[in-house]
Amino acid sequence: MSKPKKTPRRAKADKVKVRSDKLPERHWSYSSWSTFSTCRLKYYYQYIERRQTQVSYAMARGTATPAKAEQFALGKLKGGVPPELSKFESEFKALLKRSPRPRVEEWVRLDKDWKVCQEGTRPFFIGRLDLRVLEPKEKRYGSIDHKTGIFCFNDLEKCEIYTVAAHALMPEAESAWWEFWYLDYGDVKSDELSLRKMKTLREKWHDRGMQVVTATEFPATPSSFGCRYCDFRSDKGGPCAKWRDQQE
Repeated sequence: MSKPKKTPRRAKADKVKVRSDKLPERHWSYSSWSTFSTCRLKYYYQYIERRQTQVSYAMARGTATPAKAEQFALGKLKGGVPPELSKFESEFKALLKRSPRPRVEEWVRLDKDWKVCQEGTRPFFIGRLDLRVLEPKEKRYGSIDHKTGIFCFNDLEKCEIYTVAAHALMPEAESAWWEFWYLDYGDVKSDELSLRKMKTLREKWHDRGMQVVTATEFPATPSSFGCRYCDFRSDKGGPCAKWRDQQE
C-alpha cells in the first residue's frame, strides 16, 4: 500500500536572513533607502535579487516630465516652455539667463567620507541631481528637484539627501538651498541650509545609509502604503503573502 502524498507546505516569505559574506557589496541611493525604510523584504527582492518591477503610467510620467524640464533648462527644447511646465514658465526662463549655467542631470558618487569617489573605487552613495544652481560669489549653491503629482513628506528627505550630497561637488560652499517644484500644481517647497545644518544632516543620512548597506535581515513590514502597489505580493504572482496583514 503506497503512502499518501503529503500536501506541500505553503512557502512563507515573512523574512529573509543572509550571512553578510553571501551578500553583494552594496551602495545606497534615495530610492533604495526609501524602499528599505518602507519594507526591508521588498528592498531585498528589488535591490539584491534584482527582481523585475512593473512601471506604471504615473511612474513613467513622473520620469518623462522632469526629464523634459531638465532638457528645457539646458536650452535643448525649442518653441517655448512645454505645456507640462507652464506653471513654472517664468522660473524656467530665469534659469536660462543664469550665469554660470545650471548643472543638469548630474550623477554624484560618494565614498563613506561623503567625498567624490575616485575612479575605480566602490561608491557608498549614488544619486542623480535634477538641477544644481551655482552661486560662486555667494559661496552657495542650490538644488532644484522637479516632480509630478502631489506633495509627500518624504519629498523633503529627498531634497535633504541631494542637497547635502551636492556639497561634495562644491566643497567651498558655505551654505546651500533647495527647492521642490510640483510641476502639476505650481507649488514650491524650499529651505536653506547652513554648513552646520548640512553637517548634522550628513551624519543623519550616513547612519541611515549604513543601515542599508550592512543589513543582513530583511523582514516584511506590511502596511497599506507599502503593500498597495507592491509587485511582490502573492496575489500578483510574487513570493510575499504578508500583504494580507497590512496595517496602517
